[in-house]
This record gives sequence, C-alpha cells and structure tokens, in this order.
Amino acid sequence: TGQLYVQVFPLGVGDDAEYLTLSFGSASCGCIDDAACNYNDGAQYDDGSCYYAEQFYGCDGACLNDLDGDGVCDELEIAGCQDAGACNYDSEATDDDGNCEYVEPTLLPGDAPACGLFFSGYAEGSSNNKFLEIYNPTGSDISLDGYAYPSVSNAPDNGAGNYDFWNDFAEGAVVAAGDVYVISHGSADPAILAEADETFTFLSNGDEGFILVMGT
Repeated sequence: TGQLYVQVFPLGVGDDAEYLTLSFGSASCGCIDDAACNYNDGAQYDDGSCYYAEQFYGCDGACLNDLDGDGVCDELEIAGCQDAGACNYDSEATDDDGNCEYVEPTLLPGDAPACGLFFSGYAEGSSNNKFLEIYNPTGSDISLDGYAYPSVSNAPDNGAGNYDFWNDFAEGAVVAAGDVYVISHGSADPAILAEADETFTFLSNGDEGFILVMGT
C-alpha cells in the first residue's frame, strides 16, 4: 500500500506547478494480536503498534476486580489498620482489616505513653559513657524530623518546666518499628558507640534533665 506524489512544471515554469496524488492498495497494517487493547481485526500485517493493559487493569485503566469500589484493585489491596489514632496504624494499608488496637490507660507522672515514642533507658557511666535510648513500640517506622529532645543544665535558667537548650535530632533520623534509637556521647566506650544512632556532647553529669517532645 502507499501513495505516489507527483509535481509537474508545465513548460518548466515553477509558478505553474501542478500536483497529483495517486493512492494504491488498501490499508491493511495494524495490531494483529487479539489480546491487545488496539487489536485491528481488519489488519493483515502487524505494524508494531499493539499495546496492552497493565496486570489487574482493563484497557480503560479501571480495575478488573474492585469489590469495595475504592479504586484499588482487589489483588493489590493491603490489609491493615487505617485508623491513625490506633497503636497499630499502618500508613500503607488500603483495606481496613478491623483489627485496630487501642490502649487507653490512666497515665501517672513518669509513665510511658501506650502509643508512640518514649525514653526507654539511659546511662550515666564513668567519664563519657553516657547515652539516652528511645523506644518505638508501634508497628510503623517513625521519623524524628518532627521531634526534639530539649534539656536543662543544672537548675533551669528559664524557670521550672522550661528548657534551656533545644536539641534537634540528626536530619533524616528514624526509629524503626519495635526498635530503639540511641543518642550517646561522642567519646563513649566503643561498645556504646557501636549501638549509637547519633552522638551528643552535652549529656547528663548528674543534674540535667531531658524531655522527648513532638513539635516545635
């Protein structure tokens, strides 16, 4: 199949040019794979134009199976707790499994919260053998970008309950689910440094206080 384009200059005069298009054959090229979205049942020769739907989707881009109508194909659903207020909240879940866990204890001063980060240990050893340990009891990794650990040195300079120094975590710091994050003195024993996630010079010398805070 094709076309022939003819340009004629009568008596060699360019301004008088005439044009003629001659077509021959019939259009018989296209996608000949009947499994493709653009299958052409009238084509005789494959022109390489076939395209196909992604797995679990139709040619229109919609899920082949989506019982709950949420736009996520049934085969791609991730079951989990979708309530951000639950202890086992799963940020990647697309289908709530109805197993959200909640704890509502009566907290006393010094008690660790039922959900979220808390100081799970500290050490004030000889010389610079000092560290703070923060535990993540949840089922998801928690970024420390929105947290800090402000401190007071000896008696607070700004009145009781107010911090003297605002201490941010290292940029990009994360506490893995069910794991701890350790802040140690930079000159601590190698056994401590091997567990440390970041170092901080001004740890306790006996009369300092630290608090773990969310926000600014």
